[in-house]
Amino acid sequence: MKARGEMIPENKRVLLAISILLPIFFAGCEIPLGNDEQPQTAELSYLNVGDAAVVFVGYYGNATDASILENLQGRIYKVTEDDQQVEPVGYYSEDDDTLYTRNEPVALYDTGGDYFVLGLGSLTGGSFDVRSGYLIRKSDGQALSLSTSSRYIFPRNQSYFLNTGTIQTDDAGNLYFADHFTNGNSIYKVSVSGGSVSAEEVVNESGIDWFMVNGSGSIAYANKDNVLSTLQTTSGNEIDLESVNFWVAADQQIYVDQYNYDAKMHDIVRITPVSQDTVAFDTVAADLPDGLTLSNELNYLLNAGDRTLITIPVDSAEIEIWEVYNQDNPPQLLQNVTLDFAYIKSAAASNSALYFAGIGTDGQPRLDRVDVLSHTPTTVTDQYDITELEVTPNGDVFFGGHDSAGEKKVIGVITPGGDIEILDNTLAVPAFNLISID
Repeated sequence: MKARGEMIPENKRVLLAISILLPIFFAGCEIPLGNDEQPQTAELSYLNVGDAAVVFVGYYGNATDASILENLQGRIYKVTEDDQQVEPVGYYSEDDDTLYTRNEPVALYDTGGDYFVLGLGSLTGGSFDVRSGYLIRKSDGQALSLSTSSRYIFPRNQSYFLNTGTIQTDDAGNLYFADHFTNGNSIYKVSVSGGSVSAEEVVNESGIDWFMVNGSGSIAYANKDNVLSTLQTTSGNEIDLESVNFWVAADQQIYVDQYNYDAKMHDIVRITPVSQDTVAFDTVAADLPDGLTLSNELNYLLNAGDRTLITIPVDSAEIEIWEVYNQDNPPQLLQNVTLDFAYIKSAAASNSALYFAGIGTDGQPRLDRVDVLSHTPTTVTDQYDITELEVTPNGDVFFGGHDSAGEKKVIGVITPGGDIEILDNTLAVPAFNLISID
């Protein structure tokens, strides 16, 4: 393992918790140019991310934990695809002029498709103010402002599954997210065509806690008390569901775990669209003694190729893995796999393996790999306390965290062959909001 060259320190301010956006507002999509004394404004046109393997939010500089908020400011960085160098991402106007902004990235979300979402703003009194929001096209960095015809919209963080769900897509590439400015009571469908963004409110319901979208654009959503759930078809027809334990699998269909009170067993049911306003309910696994009781903010939903798996915490010393979709087998609890973690900090998947980073039951940090065919778990490393994982299509596993002594904050990569390389160990805080651009 080796550390790459040091980055140039900049005046930056650290982000305390990107996963929870506190009350925020937009103040236009202006990016100041020049210096503080003579600012000008220009519209953001693109970011230079076309050569990136991943992007992340980073903080560099010398500051104690107590002074980070006052002395440092966040910035987007990239790891180049060809030589895996860490470089700052630049903002550019339509005329290719470099734009300098006093705003920092306060939200970075992956769409799971051709775009990621960027929110620029500032930290004020312990809360984050998003002042401009953009869809960034991964292939060339084109920036498209997020708004409707009358106002700005921006994703509200959804953490029912810790690694996914804030922004979802259908088979046509449309994006769906709950709007932060309505406290999640509105779900918007966002489409991109000809370099322009259009947004339509498709659900308006008080108390939406979380939702999932299937390939055709039907939406299942649950209320804040996790007591009631509804399926809204593409025509707007609403169908009551019997459980709030639902998910979308690799086949892009919605599945729900339902309790059969007569048999006192669990059934897993697939919900398949029949027309724009009707669906079919097909039982794919019946009479399961133990079902998938999902615990808010404790589960991971992982797609490994054509398989879908969900982690279920059992207690402080045991985490189960359910294979909830496999085109060759019915849903099942993986009987020979128990993750020996007290808690998991991050999880990700490639086509052939699952990766889990966290604190083991022995109190020590480690990263485990679970083969999706043999279900065999192996420890990849116990030298880093990893807080975030991101797997690229070629199987590289990028991670942010710090060394086991807690002294160096890093961004690193694990190759498909298992080699570990630290790309930079001079960050003020571990790299986070890692997003694959490949």
